[in-house]
This record gives sequence, structure tokens and C-alpha cells, in this order.
Amino acid sequence: MKKQGFTLIELIIVIAIIGVLTAILVPAMLGYIRRAKVSASNSSASEIIKTANIMLSEEEEKVELKDGKYALNCTAQMASGSAFLDIEQDVEDYIISYDDTLSTYPFALQIRDGFAVAAATRNGNYYGTFPSILTHKNYDELLPDPKLGDALDLAYETYLENKGIEE
Repeated sequence: MKKQGFTLIELIIVIAIIGVLTAILVPAMLGYIRRAKVSASNSSASEIIKTANIMLSEEEEKVELKDGKYALNCTAQMASGSAFLDIEQDVEDYIISYDDTLSTYPFALQIRDGFAVAAATRNGNYYGTFPSILTHKNYDELLPDPKLGDALDLAYETYLENKGIEE
């Protein structure tokens, strides 16, 4: 007599093995997803600061920003908790229109001596900075209650430390 199909015990064992593998892999995959999102946010901040500096150096007659913090392309709620300088709407529109990447995310810039020296951006639920200080490991420690201004302050402090400047 030929045996057809699987026994109930064999099916239960296969399902148990799949369950154990899933329990191991899902948390690991979530960590990789978080790492990728924080890294993408840091990359966006880096691109924003490079674009802003190119625009500021090429268009210095049209765009003049005083030293300080500026929030662009974001709502009042995103900019809350920090003292951002007001930026004229036509200047903000000009900066954002300079490169398509600047219109994609809300971002903040720290201007010092006519150049953007620090940037923070929000990409989905994660913030990124330039200089890059946020990682998937220290994200919750450095930004327990994430806000755009707090992320910019972290980036600016890192910039000052790297340059050896005390304020």
C-alpha cells in the first residue's frame, strides 16, 4: 500500500519550524528597515546642505540669509520647539525651486558666515542630520521626542565640535 500525503505530526513540525524562523527573522528585518530609513534621512540632509551651499554661493545677490536657523518647506507644528528665523516666502520658494530634492522633504538649515553648515530633514517618520550624528543605534537616545529643531541643534553642535568652535 502506498502512503499518500503527510502525517499530522510532520505538518505540525514544519509549521513549528516556520514559526521559530519567523520569530527570529522579523525583529532582525525591522532593525534593517530602521537602519535604512535613518541612513536615507542622513543622506537627504547631506544632499540638502550641498545644494543649499551651491545655491547660496551662485545666487548670493538674490538670496541673502543672516546667520541663524531657518525652517523651510514645513508646517508650523514641525518647526515648533525651536527659534527659527523668519524667511521671506519668495526666498523660500526660490531656495526650494533651485533643486527638486529640496521640495521633497521638510528641512532646516543653520547658516553661519553666509554658508549652510548644518542641516536636518524629516524623511517619513525619521529625521536625518548633516553632519551625520544620528544612527539607528543612538536615534532614540539623542532624539527621544523628535523635532526638526532638535535635530538641527544636534547637527550644529557636532559641526561646532568638529571645527573646535566654542559659542
